[in-house]
Amino acid sequence: MKRFFASGATVLGCSVLAIVSGAHAQALGPAQQGAAQGATQETAQEKNNVAVVREFWREVHQEFHGNEAPKYLAEGYVEHNNGGVNGSARMAQFFGHAPAAMRRMKTVSQTVYAGGPFVLLHQHRERPDATHPGETVDIDMFEMVRVYDGLLQEHWMFYPEGHAPANQPQTEQEYKNIAVVTGFWHDVWEGRQGDAVPEYVASGYIEHGAGEADGRAAMAQRFGHPPAPDRPRERVVSQTIYARGPFVLLHQQRMISQPSQPGQSRKVDLLEMFQVYDGLLQQHWTFFPVQAGTAASWGE
Repeated sequence: MKRFFASGATVLGCSVLAIVSGAHAQALGPAQQGAAQGATQETAQEKNNVAVVREFWREVHQEFHGNEAPKYLAEGYVEHNNGGVNGSARMAQFFGHAPAAMRRMKTVSQTVYAGGPFVLLHQHRERPDATHPGETVDIDMFEMVRVYDGLLQEHWMFYPEGHAPANQPQTEQEYKNIAVVTGFWHDVWEGRQGDAVPEYVASGYIEHGAGEADGRAAMAQRFGHPPAPDRPRERVVSQTIYARGPFVLLHQQRMISQPSQPGQSRKVDLLEMFQVYDGLLQQHWTFFPVQAGTAASWGE
């Protein structure tokens, strides 16, 4: 029998400020149209980053060869999670003497996302339930690493909103960051209220999506009018929110349809990631599963 620690269930409703209604759909911009159709490939650097992370995960994180850690980690590696250790030397020592509870944890499924210097692993794990012998606990989480020059530089762990473990609790600031992102999504992305952009977006906002402009003015122009009628339409059918430090992740399943092909649609799995500081959105990325051969972009 399994017991669920973090179910990863859809997070819709009050906490998401009514992200989407069944009838509401948004238009995709040119860059995201290609990405959603699998036409935009991840770059060679992104492929290399994914390869480095996968090898580290296999050799160090799963097989506990701590002596191999310096091969994958920068000397000044930074761990952003409670109880984590910084530096490649200390990480080597940690994985070389990993606690028994960690060794008993099993990764049941994993989906890899990549964009720019980031690689994200969406994992469902199982571990024995210490309080109920013979049962297991299911864990839903994202691991995110930043890679530079072929080495892992930083690492974060994300859990679904309201389901973080006791040793990795979400902070009051992280909940505030979630409120900023969901407010922006409701008012600007879906509500098309261009005049609300300054309430949510920093003046120096950076957009990492291909072909999209930076800054408040570009954001207000993009979302301050109804979408063009000939654009492909999308609607969010499920969403789970994760937050750690200044980052907020929206893990979404969307249905994409072409106005010229009524009745036909396809499901797309993607991540929207925002960096929040001082109550404003500072940067944005979109990530698609690397298996789909898609890269970062987002719609207008």
